[in-house]
Amino acid sequence: MAKRIILGGLSLLIFILPFPIHTATWESLGLAIPFLTWLFTSLKRKEKPKFYGLGFPILLWVGVVLISLIHSINPVYSLHELKDELFKQLILFLVVVNALKREDCEFLLYPLLLSNFFVSAFTLYGFFTGILTESGRAIGTYLSYSRTAMYYIFSIPLIFTILLSHPKKFLRYVSLFLLTLSLLALLFTYTRGAWICVFFALILLSLRKNWKLSLSILLVTSLLAISVPGVKERVKETFNFRKGLNNILSARIGLWKNALIIIKDNPFTGAGYGPNIFRYLKDKYDITNRISKTQQPDAHNLYLQIMVETGIPGILAFLFLIFRWYQVTLRKWRKLKAGWEKEFLTTILTSIGAILFYGLVGYFYEDRNGLFFWLFLSLALVLGRED
Repeated sequence: MAKRIILGGLSLLIFILPFPIHTATWESLGLAIPFLTWLFTSLKRKEKPKFYGLGFPILLWVGVVLISLIHSINPVYSLHELKDELFKQLILFLVVVNALKREDCEFLLYPLLLSNFFVSAFTLYGFFTGILTESGRAIGTYLSYSRTAMYYIFSIPLIFTILLSHPKKFLRYVSLFLLTLSLLALLFTYTRGAWICVFFALILLSLRKNWKLSLSILLVTSLLAISVPGVKERVKETFNFRKGLNNILSARIGLWKNALIIIKDNPFTGAGYGPNIFRYLKDKYDITNRISKTQQPDAHNLYLQIMVETGIPGILAFLFLIFRWYQVTLRKWRKLKAGWEKEFLTTILTSIGAILFYGLVGYFYEDRNGLFFWLFLSLALVLGRED
């Protein structure tokens, strides 16, 4: 009974994550119900929580965040973000790695696929009707073209792997339909960084099956780049070196330089934990887009943003956490026999690598996509575990 309650709560959470508007209560329920059920069951059985090799890295990361909170430029805001972001991520991690088994990961595919259908359909509907666009770009359920594009870095590789490898024919047919919708929705966000990450993720995953499939993906991508007007323009902008690298990167270089100034002034504790700490720095630092002249919400770079928030110790702790996760997961991956579970784990490794690569030009580690990140980290540990 407890397992059903936990899976039901997690299914609700996974389904609702890509719908940030007016769903905070449902998100809280999707976390609280599984957590309290697991906690009650663990206390009853006198079981200690397990971290599967990530206990020290997580403790180190939390410690650095707490130090940055004490020295924050706005402690009240940082405390709010600690409860609203980091607290939720840790709860999700604890529930998934302690309460689930391999077969439960399979069950969670269904709410993820169902949610993807509504996200993609809603994104395409909003784009073609013009009611959910910004500067001609699809903003989807996140009401942001960049955050919607980040969501697809998580979901598209998994749908692609289901299409290629899942033993159930029904799911393969469904995934073919969803893959088409998802790729179109991602295309119309016109987010080049996400395009590149998804492209290489699909190439790597297809190479495990057939090099001809990889060649087909390359050819289709090339045709889109030279024939579809909106895509063609974005590709031209990418290779327009005459206007300078700063223009190609949408004035990010100027913003990165300003972020480095903030880091230089706060090297050990950062300015304060929280993805929107920039709003409290605007009176002291230049944090505007040099082209649009608009104030920016973050550093548009995951690694610089972490240093802005938590200083140099923060980025070292975060990178150590990721390194340790890959070390543990790859060791488990090598022991898995060939089959769907190994393909599932391979896809998670690829998706995490893709989103971390995207972090060079964007900031995904907040709110709903931050929870997706921790969900994938947790599922990988469950898939690689010997039950």
